[in-house]
Amino acid sequence: MMRDYPGLDFIGRGEGEQFAVDLVKCLAEKGDLSKVKSLVWRNNGEIIVNEKASKLPDLDVYRVGWELIENWSKYRVPMTGELGAVVQFSRGCPFTCTFCGQWDFWVEWRHRSISRFVDDLEMLRHQYGVTYFFFADENPQTLPETWYGLFEEIKARQLDIHMIMNLRVTDIVRDQKQLQLYREAGVVTVDLGVEAVTQDRLEEVNKKTTVNHNARAIQLLRENGILSIVQTIVGFPDETPERLRLTFERLKEWAPDLLHFYYVTPFPFTTLGSRITPEDIAEKDLSKWDYRHTIMRLNHMAPDDLRNMVKKFTFEYNFNPKNFFQILNNPNPYLRESLINALFLILKNRSQLASLPNQTSPMLNLEILRSA
Repeated sequence: MMRDYPGLDFIGRGEGEQFAVDLVKCLAEKGDLSKVKSLVWRNNGEIIVNEKASKLPDLDVYRVGWELIENWSKYRVPMTGELGAVVQFSRGCPFTCTFCGQWDFWVEWRHRSISRFVDDLEMLRHQYGVTYFFFADENPQTLPETWYGLFEEIKARQLDIHMIMNLRVTDIVRDQKQLQLYREAGVVTVDLGVEAVTQDRLEEVNKKTTVNHNARAIQLLRENGILSIVQTIVGFPDETPERLRLTFERLKEWAPDLLHFYYVTPFPFTTLGSRITPEDIAEKDLSKWDYRHTIMRLNHMAPDDLRNMVKKFTFEYNFNPKNFFQILNNPNPYLRESLINALFLILKNRSQLASLPNQTSPMLNLEILRSA
């Protein structure tokens, strides 16, 4: 990056909290940049890579500057109108899925203290009126007793909040006797990384789950009054119309509340990205590396055919009368309103995207990305 983009002055590697403080302090004091750990910089035209800092030993040392937000009304949740905030209880993941780089970036799984984290939720709730929290964690359920302890603390403080989070299907199955505690603490929606409906694909991406886990997790959430959003990956080189139809049929059997597909995107910082060659990439426009476009070269079908099949099924699933009737009969008015609003937002976004002009962007250079 430094070599190919001369306009870049600095790059920070790894976690940014301590690095940002050290760099700003060094610049303000006109200090020695070679002493700033994790810094990549220029010295008389030479690119210097400093020693990388170790991971943060304590996630409670730094805090989010919530007081810097001047107008909280700009941060309303589209589905409910509540004020929302993104929070993080833990970092990292003990699993090594090939399409994800978070487990490598964060080095190892760590979490904040339960009391300090819930203090933040309580402050945001009472000082700013925030009632909707999205967990940015990759895998917050890693330690079961810690996870249950977090929910017990939230419940004990009677915060009256709503939470949405990304969770593993295996952990939902593990926690089936604790799902009422989830509800009582305020969990309203779980975003499940189902990823695939066949065991061979799950093993290919090293997900460490099974098809039965996927089906059971969705069922358990439904039985406990928690909404499920299912994420499924498409766009692998061996994708076929037959495989897609199998995916669609199995997802209909599992019946999640909302369905979303994303396209496999082989970023160079992932295991998948490290295994491919430039010839494997069909889409070199970086602006389309957003999980919404076909990136990999397909061997058995055209990208437009893949996209059209996915769009058609997603629309038919989310808006079929049976699904809509199920939503209208949800006994929880909050969840019912959330789902109806989500469907209207999907329709609105579809109409807006259809009218957007084409955008130009830099073209992909795999070697530049890999050397970053």
